[in-house]
Amino acid sequence: EDHGDEDHGDEDHGDEHGGHEGHGEERIFAVTTSDTYNLQGSFNLVSNLVNSVDYFYRKSDYILTEAHEEMDHDEDHADEDHADEDHADEDHADEDHGDEHHEDEHDGHGHGESTVFSSESDEFGATFDLSTDALAQKVAVNVLSEEVSIIGSEAFMNPSESDEVTLGYYASTEIGQFTVDFGARLDFIDREGSLSHEEEHHDDEDHGDEDHGDEDHGDEDHGDEHHDEEHEMEYYSRSDNNTSLSMSLSNEITDSLSFTLGISNVERTPSSIELFMNGAHMATGRYEVGDVNLKSETSRNIDLNFIYERDGYFGNLSFFRNDVDNYIYLQDETEEEHEEHEDEHDHGGLIRADYLQGDALLEGYELEIGRSFALGSGELELSFARDALKAEFASGGYLPRITPPRNIFAARYTQDTLDLKMSFKDVESQKDTGVGEMVTDGYQMLNLNMTKSFVFSDTERLSVSVFAKNLLDEIARNHASFVKDEVPLPGRNIGLRVNFQYN
Repeated sequence: EDHGDEDHGDEDHGDEHGGHEGHGEERIFAVTTSDTYNLQGSFNLVSNLVNSVDYFYRKSDYILTEAHEEMDHDEDHADEDHADEDHADEDHADEDHGDEHHEDEHDGHGHGESTVFSSESDEFGATFDLSTDALAQKVAVNVLSEEVSIIGSEAFMNPSESDEVTLGYYASTEIGQFTVDFGARLDFIDREGSLSHEEEHHDDEDHGDEDHGDEDHGDEDHGDEHHDEEHEMEYYSRSDNNTSLSMSLSNEITDSLSFTLGISNVERTPSSIELFMNGAHMATGRYEVGDVNLKSETSRNIDLNFIYERDGYFGNLSFFRNDVDNYIYLQDETEEEHEEHEDEHDHGGLIRADYLQGDALLEGYELEIGRSFALGSGELELSFARDALKAEFASGGYLPRITPPRNIFAARYTQDTLDLKMSFKDVESQKDTGVGEMVTDGYQMLNLNMTKSFVFSDTERLSVSVFAKNLLDEIARNHASFVKDEVPLPGRNIGLRVNFQYN
């Protein structure tokens, strides 16, 4: 923008926080801190019942701090007249921000607003091996406790807690020429969370005659900040008990061809986000709203897989069908729906998206064929892969954000410590669109990678990789992305990676 001829001396910025009209540029800062502690081990027992016990304990603390700042133009436009705005020192001494950390953030480049995403979890698991000569079987128990909180200017969900206990059983045996596998899982899940309902009071309203009882607002400094919003909290607690069962039957038809048939009935309880989300989610560019009344998903699945391998030729073909009751998905509102409530709430200019449920059918296939053969002192492998998915609601219409069919051509050459890879991905256009979605064009993506390893000893190894992603610099958009129109996939990316391993 050319501000050289603009006279800012007469502009009134008094009520503008950060000068949104005159200073449209924004910078985003993000800092991530993640601490994970793992403890795992095994007991080998001399027992008639339990052969061994494998156990683990994991503690994870994750914090993401994200800050948005409006950039001041005085750095690039020193001759501009900002008589009423002193950005040089940015003295906020007279502003009372309470607990908000707007002062001195990011070297004073602008008016910063931060959001802190945090997650703390403790998880314990143990697997008991009860196998015999005739039957391989294991029993597993897993306990997880997790607390998630989002605090700050873009907090789109109140803090929530989840406690999960999982019991699992697995068995495998040979019956004639067939291998039979069976699995069962019981999930006991408790979730607690809340929703905030805002009651807005406008500054021009006359509150002089209102009776606030014992509430003392005399010492509060509202200034220009939006403390005139009152939040009514509504708390929720729910418990879900889910049961999942699966069984597979496999057999080697010939020495080079085998198959596996699997059937399962899987239940999944809604996540905390699907239940308690209620706010602007800037990563997706939407105002997302959860539903505390969501039911657990129930999916009845059938999978059929064929594997072939002989004389350097190989192939893998899989068919799948998932019949899902109460499928949970995020649905954008239509323009008509937005216009209906725009006067009440425009959601900060964001699209409103609701977590909804509906019965759905997902079916498709995955195919890979190829051949490997000797070339020089190494081995060359050529392959072709394709996958396609069709996903529809039982009531009609397509599910949103479904990946389109893809074709992948790949070549790989390996020779001792040298590994060369090349892949060409041809992604077709997605025309089976959900409500409110636009057709996404197809694209081609060429990737290259070369890795050379240097082995110094049995415990020391150096790997040097040169990679080139999207070598054609294709402008590609991922149909499954919420922000496909605003953010395309990365362009040409060429780099060098060095990795040293030692034991």
